Amino acid sequence: MREYFTVLTKCPICGDKTEFEGEYLMCVNQDCPAKKEGDIKKWVRKLVIDEVGESFIRAAIKAKFIEDPADLYTLSVDTIATLDGYQRKSAKTIVRNINKTRELPLKKFMGALNIPNVGTTTFETLEAAGYDSIYGLQSAAWKEFTLVGGIGDSTAQAVHQGLVDKEELIAKLLHNGVKVKKKIVGKLSGMSFCFTGQISIKRGGAMKLVESMGGEIKTSVGKGLTYLVQASKNSNSGKAQKAKKYGTEILGEKEFFKLVDFSFAKLQSLN
Repeated sequence: MREYFTVLTKCPICGDKTEFEGEYLMCVNQDCPAKKEGDIKKWVRKLVIDEVGESFIRAAIKAKFIEDPADLYTLSVDTIATLDGYQRKSAKTIVRNINKTRELPLKKFMGALNIPNVGTTTFETLEAAGYDSIYGLQSAAWKEFTLVGGIGDSTAQAVHQGLVDKEELIAKLLHNGVKVKKKIVGKLSGMSFCFTGQISIKRGGAMKLVESMGGEIKTSVGKGLTYLVQASKNSNSGKAQKAKKYGTEILGEKEFFKLVDFSFAKLQSLN
């Protein structure tokens, strides 16, 4: 049986026209409310901002507290506590979790902007090729990106157009206190780490140690991960089983502390 479908020529939310961007049908209006909500959801999801779920995002938009990702960084405990269902305790948690993302690596900042057909991996490739600042990315012609291995014409054009479309949002994010932190070159440069379970220091502290030495944090085990860190090297956790499948080296906390030259004084200096 043959199936038919209709391609929408107008956005059902704002009424502006729609066009295909790659395989996706998109509204061309950068100020479309649905598009802006999508930007917020993508930003929150990519940066893993806990407690900032769809219900909160919709409530904050309805109350006109936010209309794009940059507005998240203007929210206060008092403002959030006026929303139905949100007390000061939960409001404090939300503000704290948002503030944890005020300083981001370039690839994570760019990858969270919801640029169609472009992800974090593309910006990681461009950064490694020397496009290691927002200005450097914005000032390049799309043809320049095609000189980077692995970047074809369509991806280069998508990056360039995305940077143009997101120019105001990028400026607003920077104005509202979001910073792109410079890539650190150190002992752990080129290495990636994923943590599972509990070790004898807080996970956030362990991550700071890794990043302070040029290492990268991953949230899941996959191809290319250098180390999985857990309390005991011999623990047979779900992530450990997956790490063995990929040939990823597993470190217990003793091995991890030796690798990062751990001391409490060193950890305190990063806070």
